[in-house]
Amino acid sequence: MQDQWSGDGDRVGPPSPPPLHLSSRARLVIPVILSLVVQIPPNLWWLTQLRELASVLTIALAIIGPLALLLVRRIPGPVVAFVSVAACIDTSTG
Repeated sequence: MQDQWSGDGDRVGPPSPPPLHLSSRARLVIPVILSLVVQIPPNLWWLTQLRELASVLTIALAIIGPLALLLVRRIPGPVVAFVSVAACIDTSTG
């Protein structure tokens, strides 16, 4: 039976696949898309059930939050404050 490790520390066997490297744009946009996919459908359902101004405001906040993440690299402090305020308004209206 052959050892799993050779004497110089290299692994014996098939090579492992290279690690997945995403571009900086993909690392920025993918979380935004996922946030929109998770947040928008429940808010649209809420709109069909209530048809009130609060549900429209909730949808607007659900869209604004993830889109504000796109600005996080340029102005991180104000974006965090803005998203926190939007989340508080969303929580208090929903």
